[in-house]
Amino acid sequence: LGNEQSCTAQGFFNQILLGSPLYNLMLAIYYLLLGRYNLSEEEIAKRYEVYMHITAIVPSVGLAIAGLPLALYNNANLWCWIAVYPSGSEDYNGHHVSELQCERGHSAWIYRWIFFYAPLWFLI
Repeated sequence: LGNEQSCTAQGFFNQILLGSPLYNLMLAIYYLLLGRYNLSEEEIAKRYEVYMHITAIVPSVGLAIAGLPLALYNNANLWCWIAVYPSGSEDYNGHHVSELQCERGHSAWIYRWIFFYAPLWFLI
């Protein structure tokens, strides 16, 4: 899988993928404005486009950056993402379950919910 730095980089970019459903939402709003409310492409671009890009980019990049100082990006079995290191040092409730001391990604399970699953479920 590489080293700590390459895993952190991969986890960072995996977290940015939250921008994909956000952009999908912005496209749905774009077509709603275009079709249902009969706004022209120029009017949408002039009045809404900048806000649409900000709405999609800022949360995904912001949450990805927030994971860096928290040392959340570690080996999550199939790829690097929000996980504890070493693996198995905490259960899915953040409790220590073995003699292993958690070095990075403390309480990763709650950060997965806050940084990814909750925003994703909100978008759906």
